[in-house]
Amino acid sequence: MNVFAVLSHPIRWRIVEILASGEHLSGVPDGPERSYSLRDDVWTRIDERLGWLKYLWDGRIGTRSGNDTDPRMATTAHPYFRAVE
Repeated sequence: MNVFAVLSHPIRWRIVEILASGEHLSGVPDGPERSYSLRDDVWTRIDERLGWLKYLWDGRIGTRSGNDTDPRMATTAHPYFRAVE
């Protein structure tokens, strides 16, 4: 599932907030317990996606960003990926 889709839902967002403080157990008093935690790779994926959006934001054209006249700023090529030959 897309990380932004998960974070866009208020209940899921709250679960992420709770798990960000550390591992938590769930279960009923006479039933099995489960341990829940966030994986480190999730933060890496969030940082990568946000970095890509920031890159696009910094290079926007036709806005008040100051890039209105520089066509080189129109690229949407991701700076972290190489073209596949």
